[in-house]
Amino acid sequence: MRNLKKKPHEKYSIDQEELRKNLSLYNKKADEYFSNIKENPYHLNKPFENPLETPEFLWRFALVLSNLRIGAGHTVLDFGCGTCWTSELLKRMDLMVYSLDVSQHALDIGKRVVGFDKRTQSRGKIDFIMFDGKTIPLPENHVDRILCFDSFHHVPNCEAVLKEFFRILRPGGIVGFSEPGWGHSKSPQSIKEMETYEVVENDILIDDIWKIAVKSGFNKGWVKPCLPIGFSIPINEFRSAKFGNYSKSLNRIVGNQFENMSIFFLQKGDDIWDSRYPSRLTAEIRIPDNQIEVNEFSEIKIPITIKNTGDTRWLSKTFNSKGEVRLGVHLYDKDFKLLNLDFDRLMLPMDVDSGEMTDIPYQRHIQLSKGEYILCFDMVSECIKWFNDDASLLTTIKLKIK
Repeated sequence: MRNLKKKPHEKYSIDQEELRKNLSLYNKKADEYFSNIKENPYHLNKPFENPLETPEFLWRFALVLSNLRIGAGHTVLDFGCGTCWTSELLKRMDLMVYSLDVSQHALDIGKRVVGFDKRTQSRGKIDFIMFDGKTIPLPENHVDRILCFDSFHHVPNCEAVLKEFFRILRPGGIVGFSEPGWGHSKSPQSIKEMETYEVVENDILIDDIWKIAVKSGFNKGWVKPCLPIGFSIPINEFRSAKFGNYSKSLNRIVGNQFENMSIFFLQKGDDIWDSRYPSRLTAEIRIPDNQIEVNEFSEIKIPITIKNTGDTRWLSKTFNSKGEVRLGVHLYDKDFKLLNLDFDRLMLPMDVDSGEMTDIPYQRHIQLSKGEYILCFDMVSECIKWFNDDASLLTTIKLKIK
């Protein structure tokens, strides 16, 4: 990160270095900024108010999401959320969202923005949290992901904030950034913002951030290379590009994009997969008998032992049930014609790590008429996938109702 160095002809109403050193003053100026725009339709309808900007906002948002590896039911901190348009989209993904900002006026606007769309009311959860610029009011190892979208370049104390990110992230957690790059603080728009609203504008340089991140404890990081959003190839030149004749110019364009825009990620520790965002979901389902007989409308009892043979932790409980692993039962007739894909579900008694085993006794009163059936057992991560989709083997037994 490079601080702004004011040129002699640049006259700001307040010294940028003073803002960086005085967090209470910085927070005050940020709140004053949002107090002046609370009825501005641009911010109430961001990112859709200006159709010329909408594609770029959504494109960058999608690029960050693609590498943040957000899974069903994840807990996400939206850092420097401003008027919360990113928080609203995260909430619509049915996530647990913490919207954090130094400005109470910004959070008040955000509450209105989230309340506009009734589709968000029954999806996800959102907490609006004030930030004093120093300490994020969340416990250690509490969030799965952190989003910094056009916010980190306003931070006056990057090292302290990165340490806070590391503290509140769970092991394996990721921070995703979409920030302006080199020269941002010298752009006409940034100078105008600093002169008009007395805010901090920094250049975000990945090399500088990485050095600070390593000191803070992060051990992994990566960059998302991308072409500019407006880049395209004429159809009559497409085949040449397909066979590599554009390689030098593409390298130059991507290199320039790195200078102008920084989309990058920091990770706390090694990859830790769980059933909300799985790597490989496979199981061994053990049932001692492959055929049982019971009387009509009587209770069946089947002892079942399940082993986690994949590399992903199975969660028995999540805040919205998505990503919870359960034992699913499919019902077929004797000729293996499907009668009911979701015939039954059994919950895990506890979380199950890779290599661990658990018992799930199957005890039910079966409401089936006399005849022969097949029960097919497979594990499922709810709203994610059936384990058989990852080539996990199914276990079947024959059921005869007398």
